[in-house]
Amino acid sequence: MQSRTDITGSGSIDDGGGECDDVDRAPTFTAQDERRELATLSVDEIVSLQTDLRGITYDFANLSTGDSNKPSQQATKVNPAVSLPRLNHILAELPASETAAYRRAVTECPSLVSDERKLPFLERENDDI
Repeated sequence: MQSRTDITGSGSIDDGGGECDDVDRAPTFTAQDERRELATLSVDEIVSLQTDLRGITYDFANLSTGDSNKPSQQATKVNPAVSLPRLNHILAELPASETAAYRRAVTECPSLVSDERKLPFLERENDDI
């Protein structure tokens, strides 16, 4: 087994396909450590982490007050007779590789991708497809 020193000079790296000798001595981050770390973070830091790690962003200013029938202040009323056919046409033109999950939902659980579900999306996006 041939070994070489890693770039930090802190240990050896196994070039022979076997286990690295330093793995057993490497520090570990347990679930309890993770909980302690997360407990010390502010809301802004957690949002920043979510954005960095998953590309997820949150807009707390637009959270619903619980009245699902009342559109948000920034939502725009759309004309379903115009907007829904346009959205469906655009969805149909997208490559199959980009819409596999959507097409599966259409066949397996159509209520999740119904026109009633699409309208709030269109309203929230100000009818900008």
